[in-house]
Amino acid sequence: MESLDLNFEECKNLTGEGLGNLAKGLKKLASLRSLHLNFNSCQNMTNAGLDDLSENLKGLDALQSIKLSFDFCEKITDQGLDSMSQAIRKLKRLKAADFNFRRCNQITEKSLNSMCKNIQSLSSLQLITLNFD
Repeated sequence: MESLDLNFEECKNLTGEGLGNLAKGLKKLASLRSLHLNFNSCQNMTNAGLDDLSENLKGLDALQSIKLSFDFCEKITDQGLDSMSQAIRKLKRLKAADFNFRRCNQITEKSLNSMCKNIQSLSSLQLITLNFD
């Protein structure tokens, strides 16, 4: 499989544990080139889910495009975003990245700066979209 696009928007009962289970399956998709996951308004999404996702992203060496959307996931904090930004810097073939953490009110400038710093280390990146309104 080269492309995976999953939309869980407004799945209010989906938790970080659910994302963790999904993330564990990602490591079996070593040839994955494009990943789009939408968790907008999944109000029970937690840092633990982002931590699991981040850990499993590190093994996707072929990944060239990623789009992750966590709009209005209010339980996500700097810890979750820091974990994600550490994983992103390991994706050396990444050409396009789109991250939406809009209305995640517990994310601060500190983790945003960390994300930007880690993204700058990706020499193959051609397009980046960050939304933190």
